[in-house]
Amino acid sequence: MLPDAARRHPVMRFSTQRKNILQGDTMTANTRGPIELLDQIYTMAFWMTGSLTKTHDLVYRTYQHVDSDTSEVELFRTFRNLCNNRLDLENGLSKQGTSSGNKQNDALVSALRQQEMDSIFTALLSDLCGLKHSSIAIILGKPLGTIRLWLSSGRRAIANGLLAILALACGEPAFVC
Repeated sequence: MLPDAARRHPVMRFSTQRKNILQGDTMTANTRGPIELLDQIYTMAFWMTGSLTKTHDLVYRTYQHVDSDTSEVELFRTFRNLCNNRLDLENGLSKQGTSSGNKQNDALVSALRQQEMDSIFTALLSDLCGLKHSSIAIILGKPLGTIRLWLSSGRRAIANGLLAILALACGEPAFVC
């Protein structure tokens, strides 16, 4: 156990908090449980799938894999993994069989789709859930620089999607950022 003076030191506080986050004990000072995050998970699922039916299914499957003691980090990781699996299945890519028969092409397509999904997921975690970049990096297991790059491309992808929807509603050609 650290002496009180050492625990109050900013560097020690940060390293202790980082250790706790990596162990899945805490995300922020006010850790939220799965029930408190239900609305945000539903909203993120809708943004990721674009369909109410797929949203309900994804949220249902996510909450099948967690319990009331699940940390915020584990909840978001579970959601992300299930979202990736769903994306691969919808696009005909699975671990056993491939859609085109060419394993290299399918692996590349899957990696690119996952990166696109991760960039949107990153933007939603930041803007919708209000998580800091460092917390998102811990959830995704990626460096902070990658998270910042994904935030930029994820926000652009969301904006392009909104512009396309508005263009369809107005009957005009879509403007792409």
